[in-house]
Amino acid sequence: MIWLSSPDVTTNYQCREELTTGLYSHLTSELGSKIDVFILGIDLDDNLITRSKESNKYIDHIIYEKMDVMEDSSVSQLQSFLQRYNKTKFDLITCFSTTMWIHLHHGDDGLNKFLSKISKLATLLLIEPQEWKSYKSAVRRMTRLNREIFNLEKLKIRDITHHLSQFFPKECYEHFDKSLGETSWGRNMFLFRGQT
Repeated sequence: MIWLSSPDVTTNYQCREELTTGLYSHLTSELGSKIDVFILGIDLDDNLITRSKESNKYIDHIIYEKMDVMEDSSVSQLQSFLQRYNKTKFDLITCFSTTMWIHLHHGDDGLNKFLSKISKLATLLLIEPQEWKSYKSAVRRMTRLNREIFNLEKLKIRDITHHLSQFFPKECYEHFDKSLGETSWGRNMFLFRGQT
């Protein structure tokens, strides 16, 4: 069980409405009525954000915003959300299928910048890292669709799970020894906890 302070404030990077509402339902069923849960779902995709807003059944508890977390302005947007609930950090940040795209678009330095940024904004981090074969598959898919071509050769970080286990202890995070389970794609999810 994860203990969260009231109110629980969570953000979901690369939001999908069904995933975000599923997270909300899970947290509220686990925590009961003792804690109000508020979630900020963010993504770069205007259409995804619009669809999520239109189908949002929990408008008092889930907010969707378009945001590029790699932009410096995103920190002030995130802090503004936190201030609504008198918080300085999110209780939980989730990153499902996110790190690969940030890594592909922004390189090794961009991935580390992202990880550093979220580590300063959360008490708990739940990350689903993608394996190197997912990177290759994404590049093939983008090439077939005549979209952006990514140069995998420039990326030196190839084992994201190992990189996370090395990166977060330096950022005052500890890695729970066990994976929290596996997604339907066969990927492990890892929880990192900051020092209190």
